[in-house]
Amino acid sequence: MADGNEVRDDRYYSKTHEWILIEGDAAKIGMTDYAQEQMSELVYAELPAVGKKYQQGDLFGQVESIKTVAAVNCPADCEVMEINSEIMNDPLIINQSPYDKGWFAVVKIDKPDLSNLLNPEEYRKHIGL
Repeated sequence: MADGNEVRDDRYYSKTHEWILIEGDAAKIGMTDYAQEQMSELVYAELPAVGKKYQQGDLFGQVESIKTVAAVNCPADCEVMEINSEIMNDPLIINQSPYDKGWFAVVKIDKPDLSNLLNPEEYRKHIGL
C-alpha cells in the first residue's frame, strides 16, 4: 500500500485530491496518494462514462472504502476517451499504485485550464507536507 505522502512533480492537483497528468492533448486523471491513504482500503470504484463530457468540478466518479464514500471530481473540462476498468474489478489497485496503475480515465482536453489547480509544491502545502 502507498503511504499517503507521495506527490509527483509531473502533474497538477485539485484541492479535492484528484491529479491530472497532461500528455499532449490528452490527460490521465486519478486520485492522489494522500486521498487513498485517508480513505483506507478501497472496496468499490465507480468511473466516468466513456464519450461523456465533463466540466471542471463535475462529479466524475466515486470510491468507497470500508470507512466512507467519496466523490471524485473532474479537475478539468474534458471528454472521457478511456476508463481503467481494472480498478472497477479490483479497487485496491488505487491503494497500491495511485499514480501508475490506479488511474481512473484518459481524457481529451480542448483547452487546458490549470488556473484552479495546484502545482506539486502547492499541493504538498495543502496536505501539510
